[in-house]
Amino acid sequence: MSTTTIAGRDAGRDHGTGLWVAAASFVLWGLMPLYWHLLKAVPSLQIVVHRIVWSALLVVGWLAWTQGRRWRVRAWPGCWRSARC
Repeated sequence: MSTTTIAGRDAGRDHGTGLWVAAASFVLWGLMPLYWHLLKAVPSLQIVVHRIVWSALLVVGWLAWTQGRRWRVRAWPGCWRSARC
């Protein structure tokens, strides 16, 4: 008897991975109030600015790592070769 496969992968392994991801998300959701309690002395604007800057840096890093220069060409067509943009 063979196991059920989805796109060449073992369905049982994917189910186990999904359970671990769900468990981790519930744990993080439960620990989040403790994190916010530690940040109550930090001004809200500073938290928002940090989130914007770090998110932008991580997205640019991820795009550069996974797609190289192609993401810049698609984001700014006709602008990536000149210094005016």
